[in-house]
Amino acid sequence: MNGRRALEIFDGFRKGQLAFEASEIDELIKLELVIEGDPRDLALIQQVDPVVQQYTGTTIADPEAPQKVAARLAEIEDKLKSSWSRLTTRDSKVKAQETERKQLRRALAVLNDQLTRARLVTLGQTPLATLWYACAPLGDEVYALTQKGARVHQQLALREGRYAEHPLAAFMKGFDKTAAKMAAFGGEIATLSKNIGYVKKNPHQVVIGLAKTGMPANQALGVYAANVRGVAPDVAVTYARNAETYGGAQAVADRIRAAQRALRQLGFIESPEVMGAAKTLLPYPSVEAGAQRFLAIFNGVMGSGLTNGQLAPTVKCTARLMPADGTPAEVIQRVNTAANALQRRPVHYTEIPHGILAAALASMVRETSQVESLVERLRQVELALMMAKVCNATTVNETALECVTAPGTPTEVADTVYALAHEVANKSGRAHPNAADVAVAASFAKRFAF
Repeated sequence: MNGRRALEIFDGFRKGQLAFEASEIDELIKLELVIEGDPRDLALIQQVDPVVQQYTGTTIADPEAPQKVAARLAEIEDKLKSSWSRLTTRDSKVKAQETERKQLRRALAVLNDQLTRARLVTLGQTPLATLWYACAPLGDEVYALTQKGARVHQQLALREGRYAEHPLAAFMKGFDKTAAKMAAFGGEIATLSKNIGYVKKNPHQVVIGLAKTGMPANQALGVYAANVRGVAPDVAVTYARNAETYGGAQAVADRIRAAQRALRQLGFIESPEVMGAAKTLLPYPSVEAGAQRFLAIFNGVMGSGLTNGQLAPTVKCTARLMPADGTPAEVIQRVNTAANALQRRPVHYTEIPHGILAAALASMVRETSQVESLVERLRQVELALMMAKVCNATTVNETALECVTAPGTPTEVADTVYALAHEVANKSGRAHPNAADVAVAASFAKRFAF
């Protein structure tokens, strides 16, 4: 079946009105999107599982459930066989024990039937096990969406425009691959988070930086640990990210010092902001050439008035613009265009200072003509993130900025961030994502579009 037909069937589950062919439901069952059940098994599990839980504290899925039920049954039968126990026990309690014995005997008979128990365990594994519906033309069997099926329904509906006419199998290939990648990524992030050691401010930024090295987590941690002594965590991350390119951490350190020297020679003061921004000169053939570009962009940002002549935000904007395409004059033109576009689209929630926001957006496009549409997309992604409850009015602007260029519609982007943040949280042992999980997910959302 194609994506459109799959959505029609999924909608039938939502409405409780099933209509499909045997071949169609067989395909969905094979993909583990739907589970099939016998009404008699459903009635049986509703009788047996509560008894097992009540008297043994476990479920029928527990491999030791038969032994636990048998032990409890033996205990009750011993009491009921004892004349002394019956003589010293209230009639109402004896009656309750007889009822319990009857229920336990029935439960044990079911648990000792391996085939029946296997079917009941399968039925009990889906969180949607209460939402069972029959498809009259196919007989008495009933069907329910699995947790995976519910997720596929939601994901496919978001991408209906691309997958409606394609085979469902094509969508599932992307869905399964992305799910596996997210799970692996969540594990890597958990490893990094647990092993970077103490970081006073924004430890998630260190995690993001190490994840961007492209190394396996343990390898990235090794490089980081070897260099973090005596330097700030963000500097150690810079060493880790560039060590392979420049022949080792020491070579990176030497090149950064040369870059700092080149900036001082051009008249920049030795402030933490300027010295930290020196790393943006690393990719240039010579740090002197990089310093000249830095100065030109710095002067352009200062002249634009977007940072009110303040050094720190001007340096931050300049650092963000260093990798941007185009000459310094072309880059500054895009910054001014972005600033004007942002002013025409005011928002009621917290924003990054306009100068820094405009610089970030300008660095993401190659042509001035692309700026307007990017600003409009930023607003759309912000709205989608808030509607999906990924973040609140305090963090939405910064989060949207990190994922605005991710492929897909704004709603798809928000859903990707949502899913990835939950995967990161889950692998770190949290039931719900925190702000750091969302920041990580937004930074890497483009890797998981499908």
